[in-house]
Amino acid sequence: MPLFPFEHQPIEVPVTDRSTASTTIKQKARFLTLHASQNPLSGEITVTIRVRVDLYADDNGQYGELLTGKGLTSYEVSLLADNNTAVDPQTGAVRHIRTAQTTDEWQALLAADEAPLMLQGDWFEMLLNTQQVAIGPMLRQFIEQADQPPFSKFS
Repeated sequence: MPLFPFEHQPIEVPVTDRSTASTTIKQKARFLTLHASQNPLSGEITVTIRVRVDLYADDNGQYGELLTGKGLTSYEVSLLADNNTAVDPQTGAVRHIRTAQTTDEWQALLAADEAPLMLQGDWFEMLLNTQQVAIGPMLRQFIEQADQPPFSKFS
């Protein structure tokens, strides 16, 4: 029986351009790996998503030639999802990020929000255990959010 033909669709997300006074370099993040781990003591899930950011010439606002010259190499970025971020439980959209808050301050910040919240590590665990998830769109959303303030992982 012949193999079923399958066309691979890389998971790529345009991210913030890099600009100097006279040059703009366009960037695109490409999914590499997804790793989920569970803390054996607390049971909390941590997800690490690795992407490679490729650099492109700016061709009148469009992606031009892939840049590979000296000093213009692709680079990798690791994105972390854990319980130091609170998200919308329906969409996974980031609502709050824990910075230097103590545990009490973090809990007070979450309690003060009137909208439903879920910790991001717990949200990923819910997805792993209870949801049928289209992984590609979920990864694209996560990478897009990492490109926005306060993360700005690709600037």
